[in-house]
Amino acid sequence: EFVSPGDSMTYEIVVKNTGNLPAKLDSITGLPTGNETDPIKYTVTGVSEGDVLGVEETATITVKAEYSSSVTSQPSEDQLEKTLSVTLNYVQSLES
Repeated sequence: EFVSPGDSMTYEIVVKNTGNLPAKLDSITGLPTGNETDPIKYTVTGVSEGDVLGVEETATITVKAEYSSSVTSQPSEDQLEKTLSVTLNYVQSLES
């Protein structure tokens, strides 16, 4: 739970290719497109479209949720709660 502007939480998510072929990150959907006035901001780092995961290889995705430090007055209750759902779409890769 955020208390003050500038507070943040960071989550690390590990993705593993358990298949028997390399997997290419074809697309990432659900990333927040910034409304700069939102009091809660998300950043997702660690993977990019086109990245390839070899067989049994892992990648770590970092998701950071932050109560924007630029907030100067207490936002309404409905602005202090957000949901983030990001989908990583992998396809068979011809690369190794």
